[in-house]
Amino acid sequence: MPLLRASRPSLWEAEFAADADSARIAGAAATGRALELAGLLGAVFDGLGERWLSELEEDGARPQDFYDAFGAVTAAPG
Repeated sequence: MPLLRASRPSLWEAEFAADADSARIAGAAATGRALELAGLLGAVFDGLGERWLSELEEDGARPQDFYDAFGAVTAAPG
């Protein structure tokens, strides 16, 4: 976060304010969990999602909504 604060202070302030609002509305635990999941989803997309979507696009099967497709794939057994 120090790099974001230094390079884009207005963006950092907006992110911080949004997180504070979320914690106030949904609670600190729920907000913390959502932030953890957002980070995890970002890492998964960076590691696998781009390749997965490229392959689906080549097959003409790119999903309309990545998040719905990701949820379905991760919830599917086996």
